[in-house]
Amino acid sequence: MTNSVLVVDDDPPSRVFLEQILRSLKVEVQQAVDGAEAIDLLEHTTPNVIFLDMYLPRVGGLDVLGFILDTPRLSNTIVVVVSAHEHIRFPSCRELDRVDEYLVKPVSVRTIRDLAQRAISGQLIR
Repeated sequence: MTNSVLVVDDDPPSRVFLEQILRSLKVEVQQAVDGAEAIDLLEHTTPNVIFLDMYLPRVGGLDVLGFILDTPRLSNTIVVVVSAHEHIRFPSCRELDRVDEYLVKPVSVRTIRDLAQRAISGQLIR
């Protein structure tokens, strides 16, 4: 099985930053520019890890989390929110219970690499 990561972010520099780090780990990286595209991809893929921005056009991060929650096949997928906004800015809801890690931008290369490696190797378990 190929290790894969989905990066969901509407900001092109953020997507490129994450993709470069993740490709250095020799994993397959898919990208989505908004929540609708992420859900379309998740309907037929099961990534090991999802790096998810919360403020997305068309369909937001909470809706993507809801889709992940409602899709049993994604129950072991690690979800890492990478947002410019503190966790406290989001309402308390069941979707946020699905988040495994919450990182506030800017995030270091080392943090992303270490988190992805731990998730892919099974050291970060859902």
